[in-house]
Amino acid sequence: MECQTAVADKPGMRPLDAFLSDCPDPMAAWKEKEDRYARFWASVPGPERVPMLLEILRRYRACRVESAGTCLDRSFALNELTTHVYRLGISPSAEEACAILRTAYHTCGHGTDVKPPLELALAHFRGTPYTNELFASLRAYRESLRHSRGVVAQDVKGKIGVILWQDLRPSHEWSRCVTSAIRESMCGMPKAERSRWLALSQSFRHTVAVEPPKKWDPPRIEDFAERMKACLGSALTGAGLGLTAAGSHILKNLVWCSIGCDDPELDAKWTELLFAFPSDTMTHDKIAAAVAYLLSLRKNGRARAPLDRISARFAYPGGKIETYRRSMSRRGRAS
Repeated sequence: MECQTAVADKPGMRPLDAFLSDCPDPMAAWKEKEDRYARFWASVPGPERVPMLLEILRRYRACRVESAGTCLDRSFALNELTTHVYRLGISPSAEEACAILRTAYHTCGHGTDVKPPLELALAHFRGTPYTNELFASLRAYRESLRHSRGVVAQDVKGKIGVILWQDLRPSHEWSRCVTSAIRESMCGMPKAERSRWLALSQSFRHTVAVEPPKKWDPPRIEDFAERMKACLGSALTGAGLGLTAAGSHILKNLVWCSIGCDDPELDAKWTELLFAFPSDTMTHDKIAAAVAYLLSLRKNGRARAPLDRISARFAYPGGKIETYRRSMSRRGRAS
């Protein structure tokens, strides 16, 4: 299938047809190509740029999938047009941003065009609850990145996983994850209380950091400690403890939220959870180190023994857990 016939001609898309009929040579000088992409977008009125982008994304997918990669020059030009308009800046509506998520397609997942679809959509949900339309669009975008192993794609898929955890409709995706106990608890809450917990979840970060971001200010929930102790207690009595990649980030954020509670029983529950996981579960970098950080902020007499226990199981020389243990030891000697 030829790319120019992969998508039927549409009114208003003739400038794109004309551009693609003589698209830049991928081997041409960078400045020459950039000038042509800039001139193309300069010819598209502002209100028409999002519809044009959606058509470009559709044609790119057709080139890469339906045409089995037989029109690489055109697909290269379409991809560069996409990247260029993201750099210029566009302001899609929430509906248009979700359409971009559903339409975008990637083959490698390491380019500068991978993050913008997610960022454009999330810009409409700052302080606003996520919608089922957003969840559906995010699932479609994650699926388009399924085979991408690039660092950027992996990061975007991780962020999407944390967001989709907040879709409380039944899903097999979380059935084997320890965080299912928390989701079930949220489902059973009165609407107002559930809204507060969803607002808290919406503040969660997907990051490799062990300690909470300095400017992170999640909503405060009055009965957070009691709810978490009940959820962790339920998880610990369940049949087997699994952990998804997104679930590990959810737990780490909840550990961070526990810092301000200063509740000895909750701290003990977090420590107990660590040792309930199967030995092959990858808790070290995300949860174990976060719990060690939490304990390092507590008084020596209360936290020293559990921190030593965590260090003996999970620490490695020069790692964060060992650093927290040594810091607590120095504090103990100083006192």
